[in-house]
Amino acid sequence: GAKLDEAQLDGADLANALLTGASLANARLDKADLTGGVQAQGVNFLNASLQGADLTGAQLQLADFSSAALQGAVLNFARLEGAVLRDADLEAASLQQAKLIGTDMTGMKMAGSDLRGAAIWMTAPPVWDTTGLSDLTELAVRAPDEAERAGLQKVMERITDEAMRRRGAEVFGALAEKDSTWAGTIDQQRWQSWVGASPVPPALNYKVDLTTYLTKLMCSARWSNGAVATGVARRAVSAQFRGDVVAVYDNLRSSSCPAAKEAPPKVMKDLSAAAESARY
Repeated sequence: GAKLDEAQLDGADLANALLTGASLANARLDKADLTGGVQAQGVNFLNASLQGADLTGAQLQLADFSSAALQGAVLNFARLEGAVLRDADLEAASLQQAKLIGTDMTGMKMAGSDLRGAAIWMTAPPVWDTTGLSDLTELAVRAPDEAERAGLQKVMERITDEAMRRRGAEVFGALAEKDSTWAGTIDQQRWQSWVGASPVPPALNYKVDLTTYLTKLMCSARWSNGAVATGVARRAVSAQFRGDVVAVYDNLRSSSCPAAKEAPPKVMKDLSAAAESARY
């Protein structure tokens, strides 16, 4: 429950951290490493900046990301059940296989994001991506099964903070009540219509279009601090990346890219290795 509002944590190594119930409102966590299954249930990230941050596998149930800046953030396998992403900006973010059960994504921007295989149920949908570059293939729009429910309950029971546990019981209790009635709602139908929005395999020009979009974003003057470039680089090293990792690397090393010298050395090293193996 630490109070870390407005903290300057750019590029911080917070891997394996225990942050349950903490307040990081208006904090700066651009490029931060929050991997290793960070425990961040119920954290207040209101208006926080997490551009290019790596939250792979983070436990973010009930976390509040209202109006947060998450451009280029990596949230693959993150647990976001009951979390609030209202009006957050997740442009170019990666949420592969994330659990978005009962997540409020009202007003959330998702242009160029990757939601492949994400679990969706009782999820308020985000703003539709007019660029056509969001990857929504294999979205799992279905009610969680018994094992998934039991797993979520176990996670919530492990929380030592009494108030947080109570809040979890309230939120997930309310979700359970509406569970059976969500099928057929406008929100559910909208998600279902999006499932087929990304053809498999993607259109022939998708790789080029996605790469152009991401490189333009990471090398724009607005992101000269390298935060978005860090996130795009982290996303590009994945074997599942549907853009061109070589082009991402070459663009990021170019002298015409303001973010060229701002990405963390480890991120650049990983990107260099991925680009080299893709080249040959």
